Amino acid sequence: METTGCLPKHKRFLVRNAFVVKCHRGGGGFACVLCATHGDADTVCRSIAALMEHLWKEHTCEDLENDFDIVEC
Repeated sequence: METTGCLPKHKRFLVRNAFVVKCHRGGGGFACVLCATHGDADTVCRSIAALMEHLWKEHTCEDLENDFDIVEC
């Protein structure tokens, strides 16, 4: 699996529940707040699993480190 900016054997991140709550949309689904604040377009995922996959595939370690609700472990 190819990643953008992370070496999976060297860094691990814990996505806290607060991040998922921030991403939750009233009409259902989850809008990635990292994309909304730093990206060119919003990304909407139907499930938490899809949101986690999106984070892993589309964001760099630096993106993840800049959110207080995602911590390196």
